[in-house]
Amino acid sequence: MGRQRICSNISDFPEISLAKIKELMDDFKRRTTDYGSGIYSYYCMLMNHGITLRNKKMAEAGYTGMRKTRRDFMSDCTACVQEGLLSYWLFTDNYGKATKTAGSVIEGKMSCAEVPHYTHAHLILPVHAAGETEKAADFAAKFDKRNGNDAYTKKLEDDLNNSPA
Repeated sequence: MGRQRICSNISDFPEISLAKIKELMDDFKRRTTDYGSGIYSYYCMLMNHGITLRNKKMAEAGYTGMRKTRRDFMSDCTACVQEGLLSYWLFTDNYGKATKTAGSVIEGKMSCAEVPHYTHAHLILPVHAAGETEKAADFAAKFDKRNGNDAYTKKLEDDLNNSPA
C-alpha cells in the first residue's frame, strides 16, 4: 500500500507541518480500516513519528495503541517492530527495557533485511553511559562488521576506551 510507505516517512521532512502529518496519519488510519486491516501499523507509525519528532505524547500514544491492538497483514515484520520498540525505550530513557528488547536481535534469533543493521549502533552510547565500555566497543565492532566500516570501529573503540565511563 503506497500510502503506508508515504506515511511511514513523513516525519523525516521538516517542511511537513505537524498538522499535515496528523491529517495524513488520520487518513491512513481510516483507509487501513476501510481496507479491512487493523490499526496496529498506524500505531507503530505514530510511535515512530513521535520519536523522530521528539514528541513524547505522540510516541506514548503510539506505544499504548500498539499494546492494545493486534498485528495483522499490514504490520511490519516482528524484527522491525522490535527495532521500533528499542527506539521507543531509548527515547524514554529506559535503557534496561531497551537492552532487553534488543536481546533477540543481538543474539541473532531475530532479523530481516533491515534489522539488525542498526540495532548495535543504537545501543553503543547508552551501554557506554551505563559504564559497560567493553560491551559498547563490541556493539561498535559488530555494527561495523555488518556494515563494512572497520575504520569507524577502530576510531570508536579508541574514543570509548579513552573516555570516562
